[in-house]
Amino acid sequence: MTQNQKSLLYLVPVIFLWGISAAVIRLLLKDFNNFQFPLIAFPFAILTLFGIVVWQKKLHLFKTYSLKDYAHMTLMGIFGCFLYYTLYFGAFLYAPAQEVVIVNYLWPIMTVVAASVFIKEKFTRFDCLGLLLGFIGIYIVGSKGNVFYPTLEFIKGDILALLAAVAFGIFSALGKKYHFEKVTS
Repeated sequence: MTQNQKSLLYLVPVIFLWGISAAVIRLLLKDFNNFQFPLIAFPFAILTLFGIVVWQKKLHLFKTYSLKDYAHMTLMGIFGCFLYYTLYFGAFLYAPAQEVVIVNYLWPIMTVVAASVFIKEKFTRFDCLGLLLGFIGIYIVGSKGNVFYPTLEFIKGDILALLAAVAFGIFSALGKKYHFEKVTS
């Protein structure tokens, strides 16, 4: 089996799991709040990633990082893990899952904005157009299509989802700035 075929084979369960993730999050938030859920999930994620590091024989890479590198990784973790998931899961408490997912998909636009701020990437007029269209789309979703008389019924959830997108955008921009090995970092 070629690498391309393996990639496509792995893609099927990823699409399935990604597709059901909003419903699973909604169910889990019946028993946990948006702070408890990450605190329970993160230790399992850390142990799993550590197992992968050992299996891939990358344990020695931990010695190659400086204290400054670990500080940058911590900063990235605060935005990409703690803030993102706390805000994202919090959004599910206040808005329908489909709305949270749609609003949160502003993260690619937020990555472009954050990259222009944090790593001085050029912000083009196409980026501005994308930003404008993204926000117009989110406004239409939030107003339920009633753009002239919006109810903005789930504004708290929408704001949390938007802030989660901003946090993930910052994380992604920092990931472009600091080129650490992905599994160990």
